[in-house]
Amino acid sequence: MAHNGSKNKKSNLHVRQKETIPILASAASITEAARLSNISRRTLTRWLGDEDFRSRVAEFQQQAAELARVRLDGLALHAISVLADTLHDPNPALRFRAARDTIRFSTEINLVRKLRDQVQDMEETISVWKGNDES
Repeated sequence: MAHNGSKNKKSNLHVRQKETIPILASAASITEAARLSNISRRTLTRWLGDEDFRSRVAEFQQQAAELARVRLDGLALHAISVLADTLHDPNPALRFRAARDTIRFSTEINLVRKLRDQVQDMEETISVWKGNDES
C-alpha cells in the first residue's frame, strides 16, 4: 500500500508495542517498564530503536504531561480558595501562616512573570539581530 503523506498513516507497531507505550511513558526506568510489561529489557531497548515507537512514546508522554498540568492548575485554584478562607480563620497562627504564604506565592509569581518578560525581550532582540545579519 502506498503512503499518501497524510498524518493518519497506519501504524507499523504490533499490539505488544502499543500496550507497552503507556507503561514505558510513565515508568521510572526502562528496566521497570520492561518488568511491568513482562518483556525483556533487551526487547524494549530494541523497540526504542524504532522511530515510530519512540515518537509514540514521546507523544504519550507529552499528552500525559499536559493532562497533569491541567489537573495541577485546577488543584492550584482550589488551594488558593483554601488559603483565602484560612486568612479569616479565628486561629491567629493559621491566619499568619496563610498571610505569609500568600505574600510568598505572590512574590514568586511576580518574579516568574518578570523573568518571562525578560526572556521574551531577549528573544525579540535576538530575532532583530538575526534579521539584521541576514540583510
